[in-house]
Amino acid sequence: MCEVDQRAGLVGLDDPVQLTRQREDWLMEHIENPDGIYLLTMWRMQGPAEQVATLRQRARSEALARCPLADSLERENANGSSDR
Repeated sequence: MCEVDQRAGLVGLDDPVQLTRQREDWLMEHIENPDGIYLLTMWRMQGPAEQVATLRQRARSEALARCPLADSLERENANGSSDR
């Protein structure tokens, strides 16, 4: 999930509504692990701040140094770009 923008070719996409839709579409098409599907389902129902917190916590639990998606969402939320 953390690298969805890079993997889906969404880096640089400026339309926040389209970006959110394309992120979610790509994740739904590519996540096959039941735990990942559950995480994505729960994550999609969260508000912006909760989404960032969930991604950061999950990244830490998986020993990832960072989560680019959490970084992007945090910037988008700070700029008022979130469509949620």
